[in-house]
Amino acid sequence: MRRFFTLFLGGAAWLASALAYPALASAQSICAPGDKAQVLWNGSWYPATVRRARGGNCFIHYDGYGNNWDEWVGPNRIRVATGNSVVVGAPPAVAIQEGAAVQVLWGHRWWPAHVLQAKGNRLFIHYDGYGNNWDEWVGPARYRLP
Repeated sequence: MRRFFTLFLGGAAWLASALAYPALASAQSICAPGDKAQVLWNGSWYPATVRRARGGNCFIHYDGYGNNWDEWVGPNRIRVATGNSVVVGAPPAVAIQEGAAVQVLWGHRWWPAHVLQAKGNRLFIHYDGYGNNWDEWVGPARYRLP
């Protein structure tokens, strides 16, 4: 019980300092509840929504997955979308040219493909060895360089 009160009072002290210095509190946060983001998990980027923010960490929900996958992530694993679609918290994106070889996530597996067209961070790809009817637009959460 004493530990609970120590933790509670410590949290109250942090809250009081955050209220006294709001600029400091907001400077530490890289995300806010409701932000759309991409989260790095096991070498791939997945679309997610921020549920909570604390300091430099974000509690996220992976879009399309169950709540059991929700987790806290730090700035090295999250790219938060801003108003102009630029992402922060990750290395700058590499421009991928038409004709470049990529790997595309489809059905929980990475497939070899080539870029037919690039618009911003979205790619129109052709899966190697498959018909044109499989060609599709993919976002950054579904492609990577080989």
